[in-house]
Amino acid sequence: MGWLALGALAAARSRRLRIPHDVALATFDDRYFAPLLEPSLTAITYDDVAMGRRGAQILVGVIEEPEAGGEETRMDVGLVSRRSCGCSRDLTADLDEVIG
Repeated sequence: MGWLALGALAAARSRRLRIPHDVALATFDDRYFAPLLEPSLTAITYDDVAMGRRGAQILVGVIEEPEAGGEETRMDVGLVSRRSCGCSRDLTADLDEVIG
């Protein structure tokens, strides 16, 4: 995430666009600070350790067999709905996730 989403938030504010009233915003990579933003940021979440492991396996495979064809890899993801997409989720629920 994060950095592109933060740039999108800043750009919207500089143009006086209100999120989510004028523009809905969602991002990839649910980072720890997403619920702390105003509005809290809707994000896709995934197992980054499993993704890194799979990426390393693919890289080793390409190194060992450069002529091998590509392959498609899919991973499960989840959607964490927060207020930036227009959801009416309460920010305190998001803070409970962070503070735990």
